Amino acid sequence: MNKKVLKRTALLLLFLFALISFKLIITKISNSEDTELEEEIAEEAEIFFHGLSLSDYDTATVTVRTGDILPKALARANIAAATAQRVSLLAMDYLRPVEIVPGQAIRIFVSRADSLPTYAVYEVNPAKKVVMRLTDSLYAYQELKQVVTSQRTIGAIIQSSLYQDLVDQGVPATVVVRLADLYSWSIDFFKIQPNDSIKLIYEQQMVDDSIPMGTGKILAAVLFHKNKPHYGFYYRSADGAIDGYYNEQAEALKSFFLKAPLNFFRITSRYNLRRFHPVLKTTRPHLGTDYAAPHGTPIMTTADGIIEAMGYTAGNGNYVKVKHNKTYSTQYLHMSRFKAGLRVGSRVKQGDIIGYVGSTGLATGPHVCYRFWKNGKQVDPLSIDLPVAKPMDDKYKAAYLQSIARTRQQLDSYHIAPPAAQDESKPLASNR
Repeated sequence: MNKKVLKRTALLLLFLFALISFKLIITKISNSEDTELEEEIAEEAEIFFHGLSLSDYDTATVTVRTGDILPKALARANIAAATAQRVSLLAMDYLRPVEIVPGQAIRIFVSRADSLPTYAVYEVNPAKKVVMRLTDSLYAYQELKQVVTSQRTIGAIIQSSLYQDLVDQGVPATVVVRLADLYSWSIDFFKIQPNDSIKLIYEQQMVDDSIPMGTGKILAAVLFHKNKPHYGFYYRSADGAIDGYYNEQAEALKSFFLKAPLNFFRITSRYNLRRFHPVLKTTRPHLGTDYAAPHGTPIMTTADGIIEAMGYTAGNGNYVKVKHNKTYSTQYLHMSRFKAGLRVGSRVKQGDIIGYVGSTGLATGPHVCYRFWKNGKQVDPLSIDLPVAKPMDDKYKAAYLQSIARTRQQLDSYHIAPPAAQDESKPLASNR
């Protein structure tokens, strides 16, 4: 009886051992196959570039230089001048001259079989590449990837500056500049304070769901200043007659005058009837507003008009005076130079460049002194009510208000995370 039990036990143990061994062998084979497959996939991804097997080519890079045209850049890769010229003509079916940008790379594939440059690949941007065949039958073609446009909602509580706080949130600098342009008629950035806040919705363009390609329009924004909201919504009517930014009451953000003659500025001296002059060392009226900026910064006329006077005086340095209508004129002092081609009698449009920041005349550093006349008398433009732009036609208002309702709700419901604790003794940085 004991022998039978022992025999059965031995058979059972043998069976279990065989089963476990079989499972281990199958698992090892499966893992081995998975590893081999992963290695094959990795190897395939590694050695192919635009359909070219990297195992067949050595690669080199040529960087586009300032003043280069495509044949000139290709010639630096030891490509024959005639070949570079002919293949460039073929490539220009897919390239615009402005897409040949200094600093961009052209990747050259040199055949290991005969050491000849065989292909050149120029990446215009993450969504567009142009491939050029350099030997035998020359040809060129483009590879395009889909660009997906989506909306991004973001906000910031202003602690350092409008510019820096948004950039810290990952907002591209180009979007922040456009945001400043959007509010350039309605917001005095000199008065922006810590704990004011901004929310905006803008278009962002992506390739492969992860590679930034660029940005589109700012669709909406609201700037809270002294707890008062300043809304801006982009709107284009069905017939195209309305195309611009308006507030929540369908009033145009654009007005007759820009708030300042510079983009991204800091004001160093306000209009002051008893200001100590830093050069003359005396107290005298300062009938203007000083905007400090780096030497050479473009100066813009704040409204449409005609150049009434321009020239040089010991006090004003290089200056331009613009007559806007029978009531208003503006003057811009201490320029380093005038815009080329500008002369008395020239017509200018709001935002046109008329000169560049300097420190000519009685000035201690680069800035523009902005002077403002109303009915022949100098006044402080930051303290008077200025004329506004033409309001939206009533026939468009209902459609406009309906179109912005959902966007406004999206802005209003967006929660801005509070900023990290900051030393309150530090002043607010300039909005530059």
